Amino acid sequence: MGNDHSSMVMSKATFLLVCNFSNNCYHRLLYISIKALFHGKFILEELHKNVKKKNILLSKDDFNTRCEVIHIAVVSGGFQSRLQLLTLLKSVLFYRSTPLHFHIVTDSDLSEKILRTLFSTWNLPSVSLSIYRLDEALEDINWIPNGHYSGLFGLSKLILPKILSTSVTKVVVLDVDILFVSDIFELWNFLSKFNDSQVLGMTENQSDWYLGNLFLDYKPWPALGRGYNSGVILMNLLKLRAINWTELYKAVTKELLNTYNRTNLADQDIFNAVIQRLPALVYRLPCVYNLQLNDNARRELCSYDQADMKIIHWNNYRKPLLENPNESHYRSLYQQFVDLDGNFLRHINKNCKLETAKPSVENISNNYDSFTNLCLPFKTASNLMHRMHLYFGNVVQFDLKLNDVTLLTQLSFDRLVSLNRLLIQWTGPIIAVLYLTDAEAFQLATFMENDFLNIRNNVIIHVVYKEGNLYPVNKLRNIALQSSITPFVFMNDIDFVPATGLYEHLLQILPQQGDAIASKKAYIVPAFEVYSYHVIIPESKTDLLKSLDSGEIHIFRSKEWVKGHLATDYDRWRNALEPYKIAWSTDFEPYFVVRRDVPLYDERFVGFGWNKVAHVMNLDFLNYEFIVLPFAYIVHLPHSPSLELLQYRQNSDYRRCLKLIMGQFIKELTKTQFKPGKQFQPIATNLIIMHHKCITLTTVLSQNTLRIKRKRSKLVECTWNLPRISMPLSKVWNYAESATTSLLVTSWESCSCFGFGPAQFVFVTHETDVLREVYTFLHDFPGGISASGTSSIDTKFSDMTCKSAAVNLNDNFPSLQPTVYSTSHSAMMTTGKFFGSAGPRSTSGTLSVAF
Repeated sequence: MGNDHSSMVMSKATFLLVCNFSNNCYHRLLYISIKALFHGKFILEELHKNVKKKNILLSKDDFNTRCEVIHIAVVSGGFQSRLQLLTLLKSVLFYRSTPLHFHIVTDSDLSEKILRTLFSTWNLPSVSLSIYRLDEALEDINWIPNGHYSGLFGLSKLILPKILSTSVTKVVVLDVDILFVSDIFELWNFLSKFNDSQVLGMTENQSDWYLGNLFLDYKPWPALGRGYNSGVILMNLLKLRAINWTELYKAVTKELLNTYNRTNLADQDIFNAVIQRLPALVYRLPCVYNLQLNDNARRELCSYDQADMKIIHWNNYRKPLLENPNESHYRSLYQQFVDLDGNFLRHINKNCKLETAKPSVENISNNYDSFTNLCLPFKTASNLMHRMHLYFGNVVQFDLKLNDVTLLTQLSFDRLVSLNRLLIQWTGPIIAVLYLTDAEAFQLATFMENDFLNIRNNVIIHVVYKEGNLYPVNKLRNIALQSSITPFVFMNDIDFVPATGLYEHLLQILPQQGDAIASKKAYIVPAFEVYSYHVIIPESKTDLLKSLDSGEIHIFRSKEWVKGHLATDYDRWRNALEPYKIAWSTDFEPYFVVRRDVPLYDERFVGFGWNKVAHVMNLDFLNYEFIVLPFAYIVHLPHSPSLELLQYRQNSDYRRCLKLIMGQFIKELTKTQFKPGKQFQPIATNLIIMHHKCITLTTVLSQNTLRIKRKRSKLVECTWNLPRISMPLSKVWNYAESATTSLLVTSWESCSCFGFGPAQFVFVTHETDVLREVYTFLHDFPGGISASGTSSIDTKFSDMTCKSAAVNLNDNFPSLQPTVYSTSHSAMMTTGKFFGSAGPRSTSGTLSVAF
């Protein structure tokens, strides 16, 4: 490391000395030093000094005082205010050594929901929250004319002694445009220095505003000298209530309004007017606890070194991040906290016995018995508690139609351009959930403020803050789904562009009321794709078919993943004039319109793979109808592959873990849907699994014909009756195919070529790993499998086994610990009892696994 950075880097030993051997402090300083190296602007020495001060080991005498809960009151209303509040919170949390209780005053149910969700998902240790509504005491301030841009919010600090709980006796009151660079305990400690008459702690105003010499034609409200700034206030609420603060400020304000038509600086004018009459009420705080950065500030009034500053206050309309040469140092400091990963602040300071934060990873059930260590990242990612900032932006109410439909989508920051394209193409309501870092969220806010995004009144943006390395795709979908308020939702991915006028078309065809709107129907929107950025999206179905025939447009994933959209039946769609029903098929993952009360997505599916397949499978299991819309379509536009897709393609362990998750999903699906007392026809089952060394070729000739070629044997065809069996147990075996990507056949009638009896199941695979997974799947199937000793096996089937395929089952399948024995063909086998959940326990059959 070069000499330029030598002053910014300290050894671990030095860090631990500064921090009194606190690992928390060490890791925090290490994080700062790394950020400093990359950004070059973050002055480590300043933070170092502050952290060093606040990490003194506490004696028993001052422990209780030092570790009391600090109460902080903030007024926040509107999107920009919430963004500033986030940065304020980060700075307070970064330096704090004590428990904190935030009291936030806001103006609506929506704002309250946003703030409660933010705090609950942030999951900070020893941090509590109370929220108050501005309208609780609106009559105490709404009569005051206010010329300040903050409106009623700018007057609301006056009513804090009234609306805060009487159990709160002291509070730190802060504007949202504040940045802490010190432990808030230092500020809080000044409350103990108040004399009997002092009820407010404030710093002197650092401009000439109240001296009356800034402008020619203005007359400031009365103040004591330069007056006091209300951006940072210490309030002794017990004393304020005792002197009847509410009546005091009202009397002074009413009297002065006879002279002044309105306030210019909101509550600051009124605080100063009261102090001017009763100077004994105020305790003067050092200027470093409210360094004011505005165009009229007199720097010489607080000329301490930058490293000595405790609180920075941007009390100007331009706010922190707009250019001003005199503020570049503090602006860089502010940007560091804007970019700081909020998850980093889930720490516990050792000075106080703070409560431990709930794990940000919820309890993980033992759903992945195999490959436990291998799949740990998936288990962790699917259970993370992600921070959420709902309704990111200014939300405006919009009119809803009886059959209105909201397009739901989710994306990462690199797909932001796709969102802008979607906003142009779809005119209806949109809910987009973005998965972002803290720095990306700030960039998004900047884009929105500068109209880079065509955000309309009917567009809702939610931000989920990034944590971990796997994209929580189904969690993002669920957040969008749960916040929708229209009767219908269109489940779409960000890289698909809807056909022109699709929203208006859906409004014409979707039912408006009655039984139809309550039925379980998923309206399929066929998906297509283009390979070139220059292809124009067809305006109509006629144009699309021409482009399809010319090769400019293709059926989505027709080359890579046919099964995903095969059930849509594109040949039928070409000529369809009316909606038509289709049956679910293996690995079906369409895009569709459905009622918003549709079941949620399974959040165990993270990254790429099976996330939509599992959801559609669940809908089919719940007897949803799939109806293809003949004049609706979406077109997938080309883009660079995501990191998740690359991992799926290149990492076999990644794919294996997803298969395990899929298998677990199927098992739970059967448990959930087979309700006690539900009547199903009993099915006695024999399942036979055949290894690839015995089977060299399998081909499905038609719906009910399987062609099998055996070693040293002629080609045979096995034919059976295979209607669409409605009994759920049969569906289980059909679904197992999607978990294993191998062929699974249910035979309802006799399969004569093997001599099997009715209702037997045949599984054919040529993948050894798949065989292991199927075996595990069966072992954990509802009802279970128990060892049953020796058993005979059908002679005709035994002829198919291979002597060279003998396997030690104890090594391959240790979870079952089967009885292993040899047949005359030297094949190793095991048998067990299989109990299906669709019928009583007496409907057992024999499970045979042969190699």
